[in-house]
Amino acid sequence: MPELINKDEDIVIEESEIKFGYYSVDDVFYIEKSKIYGKMQSNSVKTVEFALFKQNNKQTTILLFEAKTTAPQLLQNEIKLEKFIKKETENTEELDKTSFLDELYKKVKHDNYFDEIESKFNDTLALFAAIYLNRHNTAKLELPKNFKDLEFSTLNFILVLVVKNHQTEWLNGLQSKLQKKLKPLVKVWNLSPASVQVLNEEIAKKRGYVVND
Repeated sequence: MPELINKDEDIVIEESEIKFGYYSVDDVFYIEKSKIYGKMQSNSVKTVEFALFKQNNKQTTILLFEAKTTAPQLLQNEIKLEKFIKKETENTEELDKTSFLDELYKKVKHDNYFDEIESKFNDTLALFAAIYLNRHNTAKLELPKNFKDLEFSTLNFILVLVVKNHQTEWLNGLQSKLQKKLKPLVKVWNLSPASVQVLNEEIAKKRGYVVND
């Protein structure tokens, strides 16, 4: 279960067995726990876990964090699977049914995983835009101090996926896949390709996003 821990004036957010923090209460918008998101959940709106305010050299950045305990095995040969599916549909020759079903099962799990992440980042950015455009009358009242008076048109967004149990040497492949999946979103919001980041818990700790117990 998601957990919010207050330690004096700092916050720790526990998601997917990862403790994010310590953050100032003014720097964190815990979207998943917000009233505005609570009103929308029944309408299949999805969001990331939380947003983090950062300011460096007058550049304001909002990092959107999604946390997972694991990631699916990346498909090594999607073209081969597409050929399998085509042959199965046309029924032109006998197939290795076991291989076909195994690959198909992997693809379904794989696609669902990335589809869900894409939906969460899409819906979160749309929700932010709606809040700052005053489409929801009382939503701005929920925003932490450093989120209240932002110039939305100049905000920089970074989309961060943190996978707790993921080997460092596998991160590049996972990041490439996520960048490809989020390419339309990155284009629409005019973000840099570098704005999509995939980290494991170890690297997230080194960057100061995760509690280093």
